[in-house]
Amino acid sequence: MKEKIIIDTDPGIDDAMAIFFASQSPNLDLIGLTTVFGNVPVEMSTDNAIRLCDILKKDIPVCTGAGKPYGGDVEPSFAHFVHGDNGLGNIELPPPSRQEDPRSAAEFIIEMAKKYPGEVTLVAVGPLTNVAHALDLEPELPNLLKRVVVMGGAARVKGNVSPVAEANIWNDPYGAEKVFATEYAKPLTLIGLDVTYAVSFSVEFNDKLEQLNPVIGSFMNKAAKFYTKFYSEVFQNAKEPVCYFHDALAIAHIINPDIFQYQDGYIRVSKDELCYGQTSFEGTDNPMPNPAWSSQPIVSAALKVNDDKVRDLIQEAYSL
Repeated sequence: MKEKIIIDTDPGIDDAMAIFFASQSPNLDLIGLTTVFGNVPVEMSTDNAIRLCDILKKDIPVCTGAGKPYGGDVEPSFAHFVHGDNGLGNIELPPPSRQEDPRSAAEFIIEMAKKYPGEVTLVAVGPLTNVAHALDLEPELPNLLKRVVVMGGAARVKGNVSPVAEANIWNDPYGAEKVFATEYAKPLTLIGLDVTYAVSFSVEFNDKLEQLNPVIGSFMNKAAKFYTKFYSEVFQNAKEPVCYFHDALAIAHIINPDIFQYQDGYIRVSKDELCYGQTSFEGTDNPMPNPAWSSQPIVSAALKVNDDKVRDLIQEAYSL
């Protein structure tokens, strides 16, 4: 039976890759997209999510969520310099073909979890604000979901918006703190920069996706050109132009968890000015555990990945 998933998202070029990857997988049933601020404002996230469904020619419910962080007085800032003015690499697209679903993101997550108890995997690839609100609205949600997978944070590596913070957590450390402090039926899985920066995607790889699937592959190839330009000119010193489809790694984990190596541990999220958004990780194997960490619920953090197998999974999905 296909695994039912909801992707909580802020599209975003790598979000688009994750959505297309999931929708093409024969083992996944993408039952909804919930949108949040992050890479772009939440209204643009919703429009982009519907546009991506239009490209797929699929009537997947799209529900709008939070437009600002769960707590604190920080105003959202957006990554247009990474994803383009429209969030999708400045590719010109038609207006969304339909309106969003009238349910809020949190309401939709709760409704689906109650409709399919123990069957829905929630994949959060943006700030964790919607998930935090859903937990507030329904205290039983952690036991209704099959599992929660988060693309965010950095367990053993440096951050990407500061020396210590990853973008999704930095956008809303208050919501992240709520989510990581919650105990779920199965421990939350963290797919962070430890693995997402271990898998690069070359120009040739993106060209191949277009050959394999002239519709979604063509879109991703065009969008990736903007993304690759950012990474090649601003952020890294690879010998050849590459980009990183961070959010796609969360989908790869669901499809084949065996291509990752994990460590159980505890996460704390910093909100002080210097370390704002930092996810500090302590493994359960620490012989001298600190109760400020070990009192938290266990999470499973991905620390290593087989990069070739991730690329193979994506190409297989695009060839279907």
